[in-house]
Amino acid sequence: MLILLPFSIYFAFYPIYEGDIYKRWVSNDTKYNFPLKKTLNIFVLPECPFCLETIPTIKLLQKRNPKMKINYIIMSTKNARPYGIALKIPNKCNIHFEMDAVKSGQITHGSFPCFVLTKNKRIVKV
Repeated sequence: MLILLPFSIYFAFYPIYEGDIYKRWVSNDTKYNFPLKKTLNIFVLPECPFCLETIPTIKLLQKRNPKMKINYIIMSTKNARPYGIALKIPNKCNIHFEMDAVKSGQITHGSFPCFVLTKNKRIVKV
């Protein structure tokens, strides 16, 4: 028992794993221009396998909430050929291309996919 005490104290302050799902603070001072209506914005990378996994969930969400507005924001140039996730996004979703990694980085913190719920051009939840 005495041998485990130093390890348990160490891991209490420095846990091995921090989950991907946690409440993250994001400032509404971002330069990103969100829509006025309540919208689910999904920031994705073009060839990200985790981002591709969002599509079945979003299809189900749209089936249950057909009036919900959903934007996929693909971190790529507008001139990029349609590939990967852009070809598989449901038709009812809007697709935007974003080249400014700094502007979107304030929101995503480099974590993709990143779901951002907005209303009145302000972030409600990340």
